[in-house]
Amino acid sequence: MHSRRLLPVWLPGTAVLVAFIAAMLVSRAAVAAEPAELRLATFSVDVSPPLHERVCVGFIDEFTEIADPLLAKGIVFAHSGETYVICAIDYCGLCNDSYDMFREEIASAAGTATSHVAVQSLHQHTAPVFDVNTDRMLYADEPEQLQSGIKAAEHAADDVAHAAKEALSRLQVVTHLSTGKAKVDRVASNRRVPQPDGSLLVRSSAAGGDPILRNAPEGLIDPWLRTVTFYQNERPLVRLHYYATHPQTRSGPVVTSDVPGITREQLETEENVPQVYFTGCGGNIAMGKYNDGSEEAQAALTKRMLTGLRAAVADCDANQRQPVSSFTWRAVAVELPLRRDAAFTLQAARKIAEDERVGFSERLRKAMLVAWIERVQAGRPIEFTAWSVGDVDVVHLPGEPFVQFQLAAQAARPDRFVCVAGYGDCAPWYIGEDRIYTDNGGYEQSWSFVGPCEEIMHSTLEGLLSESDH
Repeated sequence: MHSRRLLPVWLPGTAVLVAFIAAMLVSRAAVAAEPAELRLATFSVDVSPPLHERVCVGFIDEFTEIADPLLAKGIVFAHSGETYVICAIDYCGLCNDSYDMFREEIASAAGTATSHVAVQSLHQHTAPVFDVNTDRMLYADEPEQLQSGIKAAEHAADDVAHAAKEALSRLQVVTHLSTGKAKVDRVASNRRVPQPDGSLLVRSSAAGGDPILRNAPEGLIDPWLRTVTFYQNERPLVRLHYYATHPQTRSGPVVTSDVPGITREQLETEENVPQVYFTGCGGNIAMGKYNDGSEEAQAALTKRMLTGLRAAVADCDANQRQPVSSFTWRAVAVELPLRRDAAFTLQAARKIAEDERVGFSERLRKAMLVAWIERVQAGRPIEFTAWSVGDVDVVHLPGEPFVQFQLAAQAARPDRFVCVAGYGDCAPWYIGEDRIYTDNGGYEQSWSFVGPCEEIMHSTLEGLLSESDH
């Protein structure tokens, strides 16, 4: 069997690498060398929230209309007697116990281990954030509100789990895969805009009419959209797409899967082939240079994204297909550090979260910080997962990682086709370079609940990617 589960807990100092190397050596000894048949099935289910209820943690009071449905789309893999599930869900985020519930429900339905399941949000800002730990703090005196949010999340998790279970009855043999990529024109731009004096301006997802932000260069991005296609002989079974940017042209109460969801479904209709889209390391990347929040801007961005998707698919089909002979899966439990600055201590965060005189948005942020601190103090690490097939590596990361980590992952394995999906467990929110804590300006550090962890992120990525050789 080709499954591996690595569970080192990250600690300060060199113990990190020692624990990781030891875990890899043990895992390799337990892996059989015989290749086995890879089978897969896709699933798709509507997970749109109920209207006119405050069902998410509080970023949006209520959803008033569904412009297009939110979907959970994914793949069930079967290999060497093991089952694995990857799922991309049109939600803004799943955090803490809510994220665990989705993974556990899917794992139970699919008859597999929770560590064999990866659930990644796309991070649309017209979709729910579910975080029951935060709900319990904010709505302790509002039992009806609390139960409404819990029930909405549980209903969605049940639907996704049922869809994954049903997919097991439709498994098909995978014979080949291919990869392709294309540059996406005028969609992504870096949100942190450097100024001559060394300070940073913030270019949000909709920069509006600010000429300085709209005219500033794109900055550091990953312009490439990457596509992986699995085939049964000549027939494509599913296409997986990876691109790094906030998938947001607007916010507010109208439910929409926004640019990636709209283009994903249009391409699926055109090809009659299942399409699954993952948001990459888009923590510091957005559409702000090209978006003013108007319908016209959304239409233009949608058109350009669809052009990129089609080009990546064409490149995929034009490239030589590889026979599929192996499949590996890795899971690593990681302890990310807490912040030490005074505003991010448990006492300071709880004081604001519980003060009803403070504006709700600030109380919400501090309540989410409390949930994260309590989770870390309880010794509950966060899990990174990865899988490999042929010369393809796919890494699933938590939170809103900066694009630098995606670029580093690709640079670490230039000999392989590396794709990165962000927005797994979103409890830590932004995960950036260590410099963000001392930058003059910027926004992300105000929503980064983790302390400096650049070295941990790079070590984790290198360890996960080095395993694809074995």
